[in-house]
Amino acid sequence: MGKPIAILFSHLVIALISMGCVKKEEVESLEAKLGEYEEKVHRLTEQVDILEAELQMKEEEENNYKKIMQGFFEQFSEGELIAIAENLWFYQLRVNDEPINEDGRMMIATSRVEIVLVEQQLPYHFLPEYIYAKGQISGYYVDHLTVVDPEPKETSGRDGTVVTSYELSFEDIKQGEKVTLTISDELRSRLGLSTKEIIIERKN
Repeated sequence: MGKPIAILFSHLVIALISMGCVKKEEVESLEAKLGEYEEKVHRLTEQVDILEAELQMKEEEENNYKKIMQGFFEQFSEGELIAIAENLWFYQLRVNDEPINEDGRMMIATSRVEIVLVEQQLPYHFLPEYIYAKGQISGYYVDHLTVVDPEPKETSGRDGTVVTSYELSFEDIKQGEKVTLTISDELRSRLGLSTKEIIIERKN
């Protein structure tokens, strides 16, 4: 409550006392509450001033950071920046919670096979958005994986803020039987594999 309102309040109280509408004790209680309220307003005003100063400092820091990064980016070609961006996107292919072998072959002991393709990005990055987006695998990452045989029992997906996954479930795989998939050359490169053919075989 500002001073004009406080003065108005005082005049109102005096008028009420003179009219016998309120007692002196009630006035003193109201004045005490008014003082407490004014103190709270004062503290809140100080906090707002501090927050505004901190916000201004952060904005200045952000502007300085952008200037520094702009100078950094100017030292690289767009192709070099895209190469950096590609290293900020991560891809995994897992079979029954184990990463696929470099040669694309895996032996399993169970009749159920769970294959998960994961795409993960960083929660924060320093690249311009249009450059960072080019670091992602082309198109929709799921389209880089094709099931050859047999058909999966179930497919599902999970979409998070920084991690998404595509899951394939195969059941009743008999001993000696194989689950065969193919991946694109682009995904093969991202996974660091030596082949585009993925073969999961159940042990005899």
